[in-house]
Amino acid sequence: MAGQVYSIPAIANASNYYWTVPVGCTITAGQGTRTITVTFANTFVTGTITVVGKNDCGNSSVAATKLISKVTLGTPGTITAPTGFTTNVCSVVSRDTTLTYAITTVTGATNYVWTNPANTTITAGQGTNSIKLKFLAGFAFTAGDSLKVYTTSGCVTSATKSLAIKTILPTAPASITIASVAANVCGARTYRYTAPVLPAGTTGYLWSLPTGAVGSTGSLDSGSLSGRVIVIKYTSNDAVSAVVGLVDSIKVRYTSTCGLGVIKGAKLSNTKLSAPAAPSAIVINALGATNCGEPRYRYIAPAVLPVATTTAGAATGYSWSIRGQWTLGGNAVLDSGDLTSQKIVIRYLNGNVKVAGDSVKLQYSSACGLGSFKALTLSNTATGTAAPAKPASITIAVVDTTICGGRKYRYTAPVLPAATAVFAAPSGYVWTLPTTSIGAVLDSGDLSSKVIVVSYTSNNAAATGDSMYLQYSSACGLSAVKGQKLTNLLKANCLVGSTPVYSRTINTANGYKATVAPNPNNGNFTVRVETGIAAKTNATIQILDMNGRLVSQINTVNNNGLVAANINNNNLNNGIYIVKYTVGNVTNTIKMVVQK
Repeated sequence: MAGQVYSIPAIANASNYYWTVPVGCTITAGQGTRTITVTFANTFVTGTITVVGKNDCGNSSVAATKLISKVTLGTPGTITAPTGFTTNVCSVVSRDTTLTYAITTVTGATNYVWTNPANTTITAGQGTNSIKLKFLAGFAFTAGDSLKVYTTSGCVTSATKSLAIKTILPTAPASITIASVAANVCGARTYRYTAPVLPAGTTGYLWSLPTGAVGSTGSLDSGSLSGRVIVIKYTSNDAVSAVVGLVDSIKVRYTSTCGLGVIKGAKLSNTKLSAPAAPSAIVINALGATNCGEPRYRYIAPAVLPVATTTAGAATGYSWSIRGQWTLGGNAVLDSGDLTSQKIVIRYLNGNVKVAGDSVKLQYSSACGLGSFKALTLSNTATGTAAPAKPASITIAVVDTTICGGRKYRYTAPVLPAATAVFAAPSGYVWTLPTTSIGAVLDSGDLSSKVIVVSYTSNNAAATGDSMYLQYSSACGLSAVKGQKLTNLLKANCLVGSTPVYSRTINTANGYKATVAPNPNNGNFTVRVETGIAAKTNATIQILDMNGRLVSQINTVNNNGLVAANINNNNLNNGIYIVKYTVGNVTNTIKMVVQK
């Protein structure tokens, strides 16, 4: 090290000075003078410097002594770091942040020499017992690469103190929360995955999509692989693998400025999602035949498709099939609808009775595939090809026999019978009206209806040959004819003429039948008088109160034996009135009640 200067005051009468120095010291300048420069070897420990004065007369006694020793610097104390950064500095790597590191003051030290690790820089404090250190991108803990400091004082250097500054990667997240978003949608099962809140020292998340037979069908539906929450949609409807490990698992780890943390894996919660269960029922309706010997049946599936459950996907449609002797393309033909309709009609190319194994089957379709079968034995009975037997009966009922030349009767056919092994099933009716002089005219219904009403212009009783005729229609032709004798009796007291005339009613006053309807009423009513007089005759209808005062009068006529008037009188108050009618020279009355 550089020389150390020592000097003494002048000694009286001395012309020369003689210096001695300890072992390990060398006088490099000033021997013989009052001031010398001494250098020290590293081996120097301690010793005494002495000096005496000299002249021609001799030497003086020792004029001065100086004990000198090498200064010893203690090893610096522990290097301290800011709270929270004693073991891990990941959170400040590559950031505009500095950390202060320091040691306690070392006695005797005049300088502090710091050595910083790679990818760091000392921004302040070099030469002092406290520095500011900045961590640059790429900093990572390497064994032996530590922050170091030693002190110096003159020629003395202290031992070095080190601090290993570490970058510790994040630990694995504590858990992954799995929640079902749409776990029962075939081919689109969706789950939400949530990581914990970021702990200190981490900067984000990194998810890994699952692998495995089920996991590999997943794709990111929402969120990002660097977000806390992600949603994954799976096309597979299977349950996850039972293999222990990270197969069919979702994985996440924390990111940090020092790198990626430890992986946390969670087994997927996907369970098996099956196709829908079998339909609850199939309804069969016999429709008869449009072609002789080829019966038709309607098959009806449940109208409401089942919704998804926790174990089965939602049904999206239907799938029909016919099995056994009636294989489609063989003896059974799709007549209407298609094999994915809710209703189908099948036409069978022969009329055989069903045998064992003949069944109709139905499945629900879904995005999970076809569901279980619902099978129902066919209901086909033997179907003959002969025209139906004739109807068993015709029911006759009176509708109105009061009108001369306009009597009405109702005729009702039996319910259509089913096919038999001999006879084809009837599909409808064919009526034939009497063609005799009884004068039958169709009044309502039509000649193919089950029920018809016939009006007769003749007032005579039914005679020989006056009958109603009925046949069944079918794909195999018309049945034999069922004939039924008419029940018409003679209509007496009818005036002769071509126009229907209302007959007299012999059990009423003057032979007239008079009605007020409705009675009571609210002032709106109909007066009807059946006179039996064919000639047109003037008539009046008067409304009288109970005191005999005229309230209202309507002038009308008798036409073909009938006087009829619709009266609408809102001025009538509640009470009892007399309706007085006069036809020709015949007068009579009816009591009427008005009640509003």
